[in-house]
Amino acid sequence: GVDPSRWHRMRRDMNLIRDILLEAESDEGLHVCNIGLAFTLEGHSDDSVGYHVRLLVEGGYLMGTSIGPNMVPSVQGLTWKGHDFLDATRPKGIWERILDAVAKVGAMTLDTVVEIAKELAKQQFRAAAGLSP
Repeated sequence: GVDPSRWHRMRRDMNLIRDILLEAESDEGLHVCNIGLAFTLEGHSDDSVGYHVRLLVEGGYLMGTSIGPNMVPSVQGLTWKGHDFLDATRPKGIWERILDAVAKVGAMTLDTVVEIAKELAKQQFRAAAGLSP
């Protein structure tokens, strides 16, 4: 089960953030369940998933309602911002390039990741469409 008392020791995991958003996008029954408990993501603890779900709700990437302090929010789905994140990181090679950059820099905010992904996606689109940079 999820134990919010362990959340204070956790760090953001960009891969897990993306995996949660992808799961939220694909789960048609999401509106009736608590995302932190309704599914597990291979290789991630329930605590880690719950912590990141809370961050994504607080950051405006997932629609959700907190039941109380230190609780995993009940999630209804993606917000516009969540869809933008996935659309920006979906084109081939974009996510890998972002992870490489994060590894070199050490850390990056999610909003910065989205902005960089959008720029990379624009570059790919311009090249594919034969437009000048």
